[in-house]
Amino acid sequence: MDTKQKKKPLTPEEINRRNLMKRRFLWLLIVLDVLLIAYLVYQVVVIII
Repeated sequence: MDTKQKKKPLTPEEINRRNLMKRRFLWLLIVLDVLLIAYLVYQVVVIII
């Protein structure tokens, strides 16, 4: 790793890209959570019936 490398100031493009990635990651987490909950509910229903 080159430690002498200067940190470039963030361009608006870079900031937008990072925000987009964060948002996408959040959406992914939400979708996974919903799927997990749906799966658990399904298991409970199957056990009860």
